[in-house]
Amino acid sequence: LIMSVPMVSFHEPKSVSTTIGGHAGPSYRIGKGVSFRTGIFVAESQSHEEVKFIDQGSLVLTSKRLVFMGQKRTNAFDLAKIISIEPYTTGLALRRDGKQKTEYYYGLDHISVTINMDNRQYDVTLDGPMFLCMIQGLLNRS
Repeated sequence: LIMSVPMVSFHEPKSVSTTIGGHAGPSYRIGKGVSFRTGIFVAESQSHEEVKFIDQGSLVLTSKRLVFMGQKRTNAFDLAKIISIEPYTTGLALRRDGKQKTEYYYGLDHISVTINMDNRQYDVTLDGPMFLCMIQGLLNRS
């Protein structure tokens, strides 16, 4: 175990569809509360992707794997399967082999990390770029 970060939120792109439409044509009143409508109804469906919240849980980094353990979803994969990582101030976007959708992990920035280097000690806030460096360091060791 290298690090476990609690309260990380997992997000994923989801397809969202909206339908826009309307009626065109005259309406004829036949009687009280009764109408007869002529014309056409036209509708158009539009689809796009939005990044949606999926689950919240712990993001665990080991020397060989990255694991997200949430209440609804668990993702576990070897670090060697990572294709790319895009770091953010509060988290990271991760693309991996065998999965088409990008995975987003937010909420890394509430943990303080102590780094010892050259007989000095530094307390820094964890963020996406630091997490990326940790993963790259582990991949370079193997």
